[in-house]
Amino acid sequence: MGDLMTIFYTHLRHNFIFLIIAYITFNQTPTIVRAQEYEYAPVDFVESIKVTRGTLSPLSTEGFYLNDKDACHLLTTDMGWEKEECPYVDKYVFRVIPAVDSIIFRIPNSEGYVEFEDWENKDRDDEINEIWELLEESLEAQSKKLGISIKAERWHVYPTLDKEKGVMYYATLLNWGGDPILNIDVTKFDRKGYVNFTVIPDETISTEETKALVLDLLPLYAVEKENKYTAFITGDKVAAAGVVGVLATLVGVKYGKGAAAGLIAILLLIAKKAWFLLLIPFIFLKKFFKGKNDND
Repeated sequence: MGDLMTIFYTHLRHNFIFLIIAYITFNQTPTIVRAQEYEYAPVDFVESIKVTRGTLSPLSTEGFYLNDKDACHLLTTDMGWEKEECPYVDKYVFRVIPAVDSIIFRIPNSEGYVEFEDWENKDRDDEINEIWELLEESLEAQSKKLGISIKAERWHVYPTLDKEKGVMYYATLLNWGGDPILNIDVTKFDRKGYVNFTVIPDETISTEETKALVLDLLPLYAVEKENKYTAFITGDKVAAAGVVGVLATLVGVKYGKGAAAGLIAILLLIAKKAWFLLLIPFIFLKKFFKGKNDND
């Protein structure tokens, strides 16, 4: 345990230069000082971990994770989360493969089986462009509110659906005050909805490297046999939104309490290894689906 504690605090120290940005923006006490005032108990990730609708399996001998209490403390004290957000984190894991700093697995969405048909619609790319434009508008509003230049640069990896694997992934490249921000998002669909996780890489990587990283990470999470996407049977609950609707939700709406109704919209930005939670107006999702309804 002593060695693992050393690795964990070394991890925090190495991130200090980036976390100090969060300190300047949101806090009064440097992150590393506050982190060392709390006794974390990181756990070696050397055996499979049961999560809500599946299992996480180690991909290397270097990984570790935090229990729920420690994860909540780190996210609220050092990363700017609200405490009520903690129950919607299924597991917070670190260093699962060399190129990955950490990953947040969220509690699964259970709004029902997501059908893939809308991904083949001829207007899919127009809808994805609209989602991007709404993201740009939201970031511009937050930029003015915080007095920091925040811009959406481009899709670093264009939203991609692998029907065979039942996985959708994308990456956004943003700009926070001149610093590149790479946000990698992966979603695994299952019989009851989907499981979403955000990947924080060690550094900004190329588009092809990002795609390869996502594929390398897929064996990390396995859905329970009875909950696999292919286990769907007639009579199971079917989600109101298709894949494009899920994409709109993931890009601009906080996953958690009330997310299905679009209650609160947020974007999780990752400035290298610093975390920032920016409130995005509720109008984001309303505007997207209003536009869809107007065109029906």
